[in-house]
Amino acid sequence: MLTQWREVRSMRDIRAALDVQSTLLGYPMFETVVPYDDHIEQAHISLVSGGLRNVFGWRTSGAASAYRKVTDELVRKVG
Repeated sequence: MLTQWREVRSMRDIRAALDVQSTLLGYPMFETVVPYDDHIEQAHISLVSGGLRNVFGWRTSGAASAYRKVTDELVRKVG
């Protein structure tokens, strides 16, 4: 699973190589890629400093949505 994804050439090149290698090893990558989102990456700090009221914005985050998609994908694969 790729997280903190940024759409730049170097990351696309790495993803292509990872796709090939993981498939050859019998562990294909998840289809969903989680984009970088500073709010998600810093949520633990917000939670400690301000409680739950500071982390409710995660529901509208593109990264949070991608994490939900990855979870759904994992459930489908594992059953």
